[in-house]
Amino acid sequence: MTLPVAESSQAISYGGHDYIFVTSWLTWELAQAHCRAAGYELVTIDNAAEEAFLQAHQSTLTVPNWWIGLNDQAQEGRFVWSGAPSTSGYSNFYPGEPNNGGGAEDCVVDRYLSPDGTVRTESWNDRPCSNRHPFVCEQGQEATTSNGSFSYSATNTNSGQQNTVNHSVTLSSGMIFTVATCGVLGASAQGDTLLRLIDPYGVEVAGNDDFGGVCGTASSISLRLLSSGAYTIVAGCYGSTSCGGVVSFRY
Repeated sequence: MTLPVAESSQAISYGGHDYIFVTSWLTWELAQAHCRAAGYELVTIDNAAEEAFLQAHQSTLTVPNWWIGLNDQAQEGRFVWSGAPSTSGYSNFYPGEPNNGGGAEDCVVDRYLSPDGTVRTESWNDRPCSNRHPFVCEQGQEATTSNGSFSYSATNTNSGQQNTVNHSVTLSSGMIFTVATCGVLGASAQGDTLLRLIDPYGVEVAGNDDFGGVCGTASSISLRLLSSGAYTIVAGCYGSTSCGGVVSFRY
């Protein structure tokens, strides 16, 4: 299967997992293939807290319907997750759903848009798998590995604009690439680190200062690449402070 290039947000971590919100509108099958090609799966939603996290980010992207991994393609009425099974049996269908409307609704969207145009937040709806929607990919941190790393120490980098330590890595279009001073095998941070990623055309495609959560002021970038070639990882510090550590990356 030849996959179309898909636009995506930078990955966001929650509960020890990474999530990428892919804003290209694809069929459920193509969405699943995109996630799996990068070592992810269409998202499995385990509880109301995870649902609230997802919908907070879905809402900022102003899209009302997102493919998730739930489907009953194998057996009508028996909904299963395409990736990791739910650990809790959590369900969040809107009242009256799923209804297999027209006899051909076998895949599920989150935050669905009703026929009258009203967004039904925090609810699911079954839809034809051939419909096109954006989608959410999920990867557990248990899959964390490293394909490379480098150490650095820097000061007075003007938030990563000068006196930085730069590292080149050759990558391919379609990869989901993560580079971090926290959360990737071998990564570490001393002080308020800052990372930027420059594509083969010299354009900054992502940057991060404080990733938050367990990473605090350490940094993490993760995104799906749209171009092949030599990317530059720029390692610096917030403001004019001093910092350093080990930058690790995986793809």
